[in-house]
Amino acid sequence: MSLAQAVQSHGDTVCWFQRGLPMGNEPKVGKNCVIGWGSIIDCLGPIEIQDYVFFGHRVMVLRGNHDITKLDQARQDAVIPGKKLVIKRGVWIGSGAIVLSDVNEIGEHAVIGAGAVVAKDIEPYAIVIGNPAKKVGDVREREGSKPIEGVSLTDEMVAYAKAKKIVEDRLRFEKEREIDRLKQEILREMGR
Repeated sequence: MSLAQAVQSHGDTVCWFQRGLPMGNEPKVGKNCVIGWGSIIDCLGPIEIQDYVFFGHRVMVLRGNHDITKLDQARQDAVIPGKKLVIKRGVWIGSGAIVLSDVNEIGEHAVIGAGAVVAKDIEPYAIVIGNPAKKVGDVREREGSKPIEGVSLTDEMVAYAKAKKIVEDRLRFEKEREIDRLKQEILREMGR
């Protein structure tokens, strides 16, 4: 599939591919891919986008970096090309997500929530959200479950993450309360 076929136009500037630099690479795009408008793929390292991958709007895939030990113009010129990135079959990358240059693989059928910042590899079927992106679920656990009418998957992921944090906070509070109780009991015994 050509890049032009993968990019879905909505009457605006669609997608930018940074090429023409000495280490520039034309991404390999599989069949039936959708790259949302306003997305940026910097092509400073090899990129393979497999079949049925789709990007929301304004997704950024950043493959290169700069040498932070350099200063001024030398830093701007010190482009470090990224390693190969493989975005596996069926991945959904939500609008506004950023995939950083240290990422080598996004596993098949993974879902990256809108606005997530992906700084490390994502395992197959993982549902990740946040900055940095953290796993909050598994696509396979959702098979056969019915979506809640009027609630998007992103909203559901955010709700799951919030509920998980509440449970973790409650467990931490109960644990701290038990530690304090035991500490008081030990202190009483020591005072005898």
